[in-house]
Amino acid sequence: MTAVWAQRADTADALSPAPANHPRTFAARVLRVRDDRAWCIGPAGEDTIDAQLDLLGPLWRSVPIRARGLEHQVEAPSVRVRGADDVDRMVVGPGGVFTISAKDHPHSDVWVSGRTFVVDGQRMSYVRNNRNAARRAASWLSASTGMFVDVRSVISVGGAQLGFTVAEQPEHGLVHVVARMQLADFLTQRTEVLGYASIERIVDAARRRMDPIGW
Repeated sequence: MTAVWAQRADTADALSPAPANHPRTFAARVLRVRDDRAWCIGPAGEDTIDAQLDLLGPLWRSVPIRARGLEHQVEAPSVRVRGADDVDRMVVGPGGVFTISAKDHPHSDVWVSGRTFVVDGQRMSYVRNNRNAARRAASWLSASTGMFVDVRSVISVGGAQLGFTVAEQPEHGLVHVVARMQLADFLTQRTEVLGYASIERIVDAARRRMDPIGW
C-alpha cells in the first residue's frame, strides 16, 4: 500500500511580477522555455529557496537559470516551460544534478499522485514538463562534459495552505515533488554519486552554457 504523505508547505512565499526583456540563454532555448512565467515565486519565495540551499554544505553548487544579478551567478531570464512550468535553477552536489522548479499556490489545495498534479481540482502539466526538461538538461550536459550526466527534477511547492498531499511520487524517480521547506533535506539525503572533480566539471559546463554572451 502506498503511504500517503501530507503536510503544509511554507506560507511565507508571495507572488510578484517577473522581469522582462532579457536575452534568452542557451539553457533557456534547450529547455524550451519562454521569458514570461505563469507562476512567479517572488522575493519571499526566493529567500526561502536561498535559505534551503544555504543548508546544503560547501560541496553543493547552485547555478541560477533565472538569476538576480548576484556576484558569481549567471545572469539569465525568468523562464517558463510550455504548460506553465518553469525551471529556476540547477543544483549540483554529491547527491547528483537537479533542476529546481518552484511552484507557488497560495491558499490552494495541492494533490499529487504519480504523473497527476492537481491544484484546486485543476490538473497541471508540471510532472511531464519537468521530466522533459531534466532529460534535455542531461543531454546537453553530457555532451558538454564528455561524461554521462544524470539529471533529476525537483518540483518545490510553496503556499498550499489548504493542503499538500503526495500520495505517490512520479514513477521512475526522474521527478520528485517536495514541500519548499523540505528541499534541503531531500537533496542531502540522496545517495552520493558525484565527487568534487565531477561536480566542478558539471558546474563549469552549466555556467558556460547558461551565460547569454557565451552561446
